[in-house]
Amino acid sequence: MKGTHAVDVGRADITCTADLAKGAELYFAPGARLFQSGIKNNIGIWHEAGHEEAWTIAMDCPPTAAAIRDDGLRWGIEPMFSDFKTRGFGLEDTQLRYADRVDHLVLILSLAMHWCTDTGRRDALESPPPLEQKAAEQTDPDHWIFRKLARSCLSWFQRGLRKLLRLAELGHPLPGFVPSG
Repeated sequence: MKGTHAVDVGRADITCTADLAKGAELYFAPGARLFQSGIKNNIGIWHEAGHEEAWTIAMDCPPTAAAIRDDGLRWGIEPMFSDFKTRGFGLEDTQLRYADRVDHLVLILSLAMHWCTDTGRRDALESPPPLEQKAAEQTDPDHWIFRKLARSCLSWFQRGLRKLLRLAELGHPLPGFVPSG
């Protein structure tokens, strides 16, 4: 959650989720009220070493360190769903009505996602743009180039999708659908 959400944990000095997370390495707030709605939620906070900000997660189960870590694993799944939908293939625009046809489409999109991701990974290794080459040569992690690179980075999926579309538009042969790993 963002740090700007209103929260009530029964303490006057804590009014938003940023206050709750301040200085916390591992913190649990069972029964917290979010958004001044009166609805109770369990909140878990975990500030993992090496990360700039803590994870603040509202959950329906009792907040524990394991529950926070498990919920954090979802962040690997969320980008995949958005790649299937608005950031990639546009699955939400399908007009298919029968489940078995949607199943087939999702299977095809899964294979296409693998192809895009593998193409993007190979492209990143074989032909990095000048900014990525400069970043590879830089040893100071606080150098401006890392911030610029972080803002401009595409996922391997996005990079591969763009490359495949560009090759198809230009009439060039597409790379094979063979994992290179």
